[in-house]
Amino acid sequence: MKDYLEKLEIGEEGLTKDQIKGIIAEASKMTTNEVNKIKNELEKEIAEKDEVIKSLNEDIKKSPSADELENLKSKIADYETKEKERKEQEDKKIFEENLNKNVLEAIGDAEFVNERTKNAIINEVKTALQDKANVGKSAKDIFETITKDSTDIFKNKNELKDMPDIQESKPAEGKSTSEGIKINPMFKTDF
Repeated sequence: MKDYLEKLEIGEEGLTKDQIKGIIAEASKMTTNEVNKIKNELEKEIAEKDEVIKSLNEDIKKSPSADELENLKSKIADYETKEKERKEQEDKKIFEENLNKNVLEAIGDAEFVNERTKNAIINEVKTALQDKANVGKSAKDIFETITKDSTDIFKNKNELKDMPDIQESKPAEGKSTSEGIKINPMFKTDF
């Protein structure tokens, strides 16, 4: 518009009617150009927003319903619960294996009179290891405390295995015995 106005020659009487019409036409043209420019920018922006809205609507159509979401939440909660239980079982199994290993190492090669006694002592050691009062004590210390001064829980290593049974022995030579009673040759005496 500035260029158009600078080209005008204004006389003493001012602007002519044609010049005024030209200024109005030029202003109208400029206004129309600006309006069209703004309109095009807005239309472009609206088209972009329409695409976003269309995409979001498609996403909404693809997304699960409220019931499906609740169902999924329920399944996820079930899976989490099962995983937690599985992890607890696994941790418990590992704990038990380590506990058994420690107790068996503590027992070493001790020979019990029977399996029932062995299992009872093992369980007693396990229970004592888990007791807060025994924190810091080893399985060996607890085993020794439990079995200290106990009798009849270990096999007697001094058991006479090769000694013949009294019933199988022959009467002592030269000694009289009553009928049916036999003396073990180990007790045979030669006086």
